[in-house]
Amino acid sequence: MVMKQPEVTERTRKRMCRAFWHLYAKQPLDRITVKQIAELAGYNRATFYQYYSGVRDLLDQEEDRLIAERHQAMNDRIIDMRGTDDIRINLTLFLEQTRKDAPYIALLIGPNGDRKFIDKLRDVASPLIRPIIAGNDSDNTQPTGKTGEYLTEFYLGGMLTMMRAWLADPDPMPLAQMVELVIDTFMPGVTAE
Repeated sequence: MVMKQPEVTERTRKRMCRAFWHLYAKQPLDRITVKQIAELAGYNRATFYQYYSGVRDLLDQEEDRLIAERHQAMNDRIIDMRGTDDIRINLTLFLEQTRKDAPYIALLIGPNGDRKFIDKLRDVASPLIRPIIAGNDSDNTQPTGKTGEYLTEFYLGGMLTMMRAWLADPDPMPLAQMVELVIDTFMPGVTAE
């Protein structure tokens, strides 16, 4: 078997992914076929199957890539989450990375989105939420048990809904303004330092 050059492999994957995203922007996932993706990318089905086991596999790999980028951005630059400015900086980092991938994220969290991706995104965003909940608690301690779980879901749901609207807006508010809106809405005790 002849090994393909890495550049060819990468170019083929990118074309398949572009074709997939183009189709996903126009129709629900369950209506997208391997044949559609391959033809739009300029390949045949056999070429598609050299890289993916099916449409869902392609989507899963793309979701994993997007989540990994968020993890990497946070891990590379995350700082202590205890201070007010730390929360602001980390929220800005998260939203910057999200805005870079806005066309994809908007589809995945939009009306025809993927619940699995939303759950993965929630896992990435959870470390941002815990200090917010603790900061809004009167004795500044993290609520535990069911109370902590429900509050985390409440905050994550609200933030994801705001993010969905922000990404879908053809004229979105600037990043700094969005960060301040989230802080003002979800962290009334946080002030500029």
